[in-house]
Amino acid sequence: MSKFWSFGVENSVGNLCFNSPDSDVNVLSFENLAELEQQLVEITTRTDLKALLFTSGKVRIFIVGADIKDIENITSAKDAFEKAQLGKAIFKKIESLRIPTVCVINGACLGGGAELALACRSRVASFSPQIKIGLPEVNLGVLPGFGGSIRLPRLLGLIRALPLLLTGRLVGFQEAFKIGLLDRLFPEAVLLREAQAFALKLADGQAPRKIRKKNFMTIFMEHTPPGRAWVLSQATKDVLEKTGGAYPAPLEIIKLLRSTHGRASERDYQAESDHFSRLAVTQVSKNLIKIFFLNEKYKKYHWTQTVCKEDGIRKCGIVGAGVMGGGIAQLISSRDIPVRVKDLNEKALSGALA
Repeated sequence: MSKFWSFGVENSVGNLCFNSPDSDVNVLSFENLAELEQQLVEITTRTDLKALLFTSGKVRIFIVGADIKDIENITSAKDAFEKAQLGKAIFKKIESLRIPTVCVINGACLGGGAELALACRSRVASFSPQIKIGLPEVNLGVLPGFGGSIRLPRLLGLIRALPLLLTGRLVGFQEAFKIGLLDRLFPEAVLLREAQAFALKLADGQAPRKIRKKNFMTIFMEHTPPGRAWVLSQATKDVLEKTGGAYPAPLEIIKLLRSTHGRASERDYQAESDHFSRLAVTQVSKNLIKIFFLNEKYKKYHWTQTVCKEDGIRKCGIVGAGVMGGGIAQLISSRDIPVRVKDLNEKALSGALA
């Protein structure tokens, strides 16, 4: 009896649906990944399937990522490497299926969920503002460890993939389709039905992939060693300007791509695991994970019930002297409440004071 993944067949198209019980969202853990692997092993033995869909049983959520506690609990580089390799081996089974695979994205598709989608031959989604696709692992001080660091640049090209990998930025359905991350868009009400029809067309060779035209400069920068070297050197320069070198994950991603992009070797995936294992044990990553959990905790915090005491606010501290921080400071100080503003940038402090 499957706990997380249910499988059904309609019109020769399999549907592998992920629905984590007792949870509002789908999160990948090594428990449900092991179940996924077993399902894939069984699917490889079937002869009645023309295509396979990956779907979600949650409303407007595909998979929000891997279980961050699994990353938090990593204790050694060896442990991190083995976990990354395990996830890769399972996603490789998806990539190696003889039938077309289509990831049906109906909402948030993040981190490990996006890596699963990248392992599929095609990805489709609905015209929904709930669609958010991305690899935000860099915000936890690591890089995508289940193959996403390799597959995304191969799919989109180096120039389009780098900003997503280095910043963890999420994209909606329009941008995802424009850059080639999605192959088709369908109305939300008929997403599953249209995805099934699209999968059958793929099986019959009637749904060619959209070819993105590239100008000469893009071809030079993405398909020649000197061009790739220039793109990655500019990316390094930009990262150092923005972070001062305090965050190792973006720089580690660039190092990985410098040694792997432009090649087509299975060893590239092992290199990704090597880089992931170095980052997962750093104090920077552990601290960023703590910050993530604190953010999640205090999103639900009822600040107005706690802060606004009957005797009023007597002092205020503001972290960050940007446009918003300066405006908040001005508004509060105008009510005769002493305000202290802190920022690492002296120019920003001067602007807030003005």
